[in-house]
Amino acid sequence: MKLSIIIPHHNSSLLLKRLLKSIPISLKAQIIVIDDYSNENEYKSVVKLLNEFNFELYQNEGKTAGGARNTGLKYAIGDWLIFADSDDFFTNNLTTLFNKYVKSSADIIFFNISSQISETGERAHRDIHIKSLITNYKKTKDERYLRCMYLTPWGKMYKRSFIEKNKIKYFISMDLNKKENEIYSQKELIEEGKKLIKNGWVTINDETIKKADYNVKENDRVCVDDEPVSYVEYEYYILNKPQGYVSATEDMLYPTVMELVQSQRHDLYPVGRLDVDTEGLLLISNDGKLTHEVLSPKKHVDKKYYVEFDGTLPENAVDFFNQPMEFDEFTSAPSKLEILDTNKAYLTIHEGKFHQVKRMFEKVNCTVTYLQRIEFGPLKLNDLPLGEFRALTQEELDALKS
Repeated sequence: MKLSIIIPHHNSSLLLKRLLKSIPISLKAQIIVIDDYSNENEYKSVVKLLNEFNFELYQNEGKTAGGARNTGLKYAIGDWLIFADSDDFFTNNLTTLFNKYVKSSADIIFFNISSQISETGERAHRDIHIKSLITNYKKTKDERYLRCMYLTPWGKMYKRSFIEKNKIKYFISMDLNKKENEIYSQKELIEEGKKLIKNGWVTINDETIKKADYNVKENDRVCVDDEPVSYVEYEYYILNKPQGYVSATEDMLYPTVMELVQSQRHDLYPVGRLDVDTEGLLLISNDGKLTHEVLSPKKHVDKKYYVEFDGTLPENAVDFFNQPMEFDEFTSAPSKLEILDTNKAYLTIHEGKFHQVKRMFEKVNCTVTYLQRIEFGPLKLNDLPLGEFRALTQEELDALKS
């Protein structure tokens, strides 16, 4: 058996059927479905699928999707492993791709992916971050971003011997109500750290430590499994936000910008906001003091936008925008309008009120059709690709704090 496909399932039998249909029979893969505590009717629907498709069905021996994947690993016999969620499906070139890499000496094969809304089939944007990682690797051949930021279990093919040799398992949440990216509480993380120390994985200044109460000094060199680690109190990123993402850490309706900034820490947040249909520069950080300073009206941080609009600007538009504008809840400071073409312009404002740019153009009977923030104070978007992010340089950070 060359390939095992492991599929956690929870109350989504119709989507599971779509996934199973997308796996070519010619691939002769071992298909393992792990039911993760579905309700009775859904589980019966999955059992019925055994009459249509050749797969093995097991019950989750752990908790959450991570536990289901671990259960699947117990039964996998393929040389290669693919993890797929039940709402995934494969494109028609799966067999070609597998045959291309089946003899590879690599331990993990990373694939490009595409995403769509299951209910409507419309194009979604959750794949932008992963596509940018693949593109970056092709340009630079630097594996670090793939290794550290391509965090999803799907979209990859793993050599089973690599998984077994390194005894790799998925972390399991003890609370079924937790989100997968919020698996561990601070207490649970401390316990995991203690286990690493107890098992001799942690060294300080090249000496293995056995006690968790070791007092780490500022200049100490700390390594886990021979990899140096460090603590950074604050992080600062620029994100080129695409349309369709909300400027929030969580949302019930839309994907959030934080899904594009995949980080091991969970205290990052967007500084300010851009409308869901607005693109462009968004600052991401966990520095509360800096956030307060750059968003304070007293700071007057310039925000420059590229604007496309329908309608005709009046002849005095530049002077009109350079005057305060009255709105129901506030009066805007004078802004700077730079006309580029009949229906294109730059606009620099100082506030950042709800739909402010759109409402300002409505004052001159124009409708904004496209909006992109290109500057935020001293920060410039430049050629950062849509959906990608990067860390601020020290020069940018110094300028932002000045």
